[in-house]
Amino acid sequence: MQTLEKPTQQEDDVLIRDTLAGHREAFGILIGKYKDSLYDLACRVLGNAQEAEDVLQDALLEAYRHLASFKHQSRFSTWVYSIVLNRARNRLRHKKTIRWQSFDAPPSQDPDASPVELPDRGPSVQDITENRLSLETVEKAIETLPFEYKSIFVLHYIQNWPILEIAELLKRPSGTVKVYLHRARKLLYRRLGTQGFAL
Repeated sequence: MQTLEKPTQQEDDVLIRDTLAGHREAFGILIGKYKDSLYDLACRVLGNAQEAEDVLQDALLEAYRHLASFKHQSRFSTWVYSIVLNRARNRLRHKKTIRWQSFDAPPSQDPDASPVELPDRGPSVQDITENRLSLETVEKAIETLPFEYKSIFVLHYIQNWPILEIAELLKRPSGTVKVYLHRARKLLYRRLGTQGFAL
């Protein structure tokens, strides 16, 4: 029996074909499968509902305009998520609200510094959220993470994306994604700890 939990690429391909054939309602159905999770991602990485709505609308318009260039070598969901993340990144750059660094650069003000490897003895994400910390407190701490860390953290721990799919989305080796996910988790742990909470 076919699972209904996750839209299949075959279903998406049919809707893409119908959209390109001139049936605009097909695009609405296609996007309807992902719109809520895309909006959730944009909200979490931008920290502002109105900006997330603006970014999402721009991203969906871009996806519609460039649908014919979608290469079917990856899942449609991966493609449209990458558009939303790129739009969110550009919005933050425009606002100059964060300091940018490459995925491979150390999270430090000193460009020559070595990557900070935090000890692997902190609590799990479940422990963090269950151990006397309100969801609001955790969400605020997540918002303070650098964009790359926050994106991976949200995709994996909140939207349940597997490591391999995140790697495909970001066009990074899975090992790099794991390293950044580890750093995001440890940085979140450290930031929650500095707020006076016993973790």
